[in-house]
Amino acid sequence: SVAMCGHLARNLEGPNKVEKLVALYAAKDEKELDEVGRDPRHDKHYFGLFLSVKIALDRLDEDATLSNADRTAARMLLATISVLDRALTPVSLLEQHDLATLTADLNEDQDRGELDNAHTTTTHSEHQTAFALFTDSKQLREVQAVCVRYGLLQPAAPTLLGIDMVGVMHQLVQRCLRISLLARPDVGPFVVAGVGRILRNRFTYSQQDDPSVWVRYTSLVPCAQSWCDVQTSEAVRNVTSETPHVESVVAVMHRLTGLYLYVRGDAHRALSLATAAKSHSQAQLPTDHPYIGTSMASIAATYWALGRHDE
Repeated sequence: SVAMCGHLARNLEGPNKVEKLVALYAAKDEKELDEVGRDPRHDKHYFGLFLSVKIALDRLDEDATLSNADRTAARMLLATISVLDRALTPVSLLEQHDLATLTADLNEDQDRGELDNAHTTTTHSEHQTAFALFTDSKQLREVQAVCVRYGLLQPAAPTLLGIDMVGVMHQLVQRCLRISLLARPDVGPFVVAGVGRILRNRFTYSQQDDPSVWVRYTSLVPCAQSWCDVQTSEAVRNVTSETPHVESVVAVMHRLTGLYLYVRGDAHRALSLATAAKSHSQAQLPTDHPYIGTSMASIAATYWALGRHDE
């Protein structure tokens, strides 16, 4: 929170920056921040940090040096990292996908009612521009720099495999952004639908794949794992619980299960994922949905690998 205050102060114009920063904090509704800033599971409180994140987002929205497209793109990038791995999200995941297919999928979701037209204030063309940054390396770099300038993202060094990462985000900043941005009707539905489509189309591991592609799939494991983990968070559940979204998430869980079992040889981790996929399927899909059977078959395969043949 203190580090973000430094970034905010440096981005304020004119003299008396400290006084201006204090005024920004004093103007916020303490009751709302007190309710949202508490983690009920651990009874920890992030009042100051949540406040700093909220002010940073407000300042980004008001930044006259940015175009509307860049502001929209920055919000989308931050919201996207809030549901993926906070340090190991490859740039390639966000800039190498078929934009035409994604746009068609988003239109399909909107036609089905998965995206709420009545409460969406940003135009669909603006969202296409925002998602287009994922196929535009130059704009992606510029938006990354904006997020770093506001202290919401830190630069990331390439990994040992030479893979460029989007950046590093503090885990509590990530949580605050997930709460703040996914609740926005002009951000949350598009990010959740878009990330789901991208992962479903990019993380396509199957047992029949040639080992030469395992490295590519392995680089996406942290993002796929994080995406599955946040599905239980209230911030994501409030955006959508439609069947196509649940099917997309469970499909990624099944692929993760197979990768851990057949590529990494980690049957214990595979069993945990297969069990989670079964629970997610049974809780949110029809009782006769084939994904429930697929999850049970995955559990059986992990039992066999663990030598638990009776089960």
